Amino acid sequence: NVPEITFDTGSAALNPDQADGLSTLGKVISDSIAQNPNEMFMIEGYTDAVGSEEDNLSLSDRRAETVAVILSEEFGVPAENLTTQGYGEE
Repeated sequence: NVPEITFDTGSAALNPDQADGLSTLGKVISDSIAQNPNEMFMIEGYTDAVGSEEDNLSLSDRRAETVAVILSEEFGVPAENLTTQGYGEE
């Protein structure tokens, strides 16, 4: 659980200072996958209550995907070991 990763309201772009916070998580996930290559990790996205329910669900999906892409591209976590799910504001 990584509650300190936050996004600007209405945005799925992660600020560079927030992306740096993913380095520890990337290492922990990579180490776990090295021990068990079949290990899967779910990246969950959420939003605040600003905007419609439909927009928030889409935004939360994009936020989860942003984190997964950063973990893969910047920290070497295999994309096939990550899955994403957005939940909107709920």
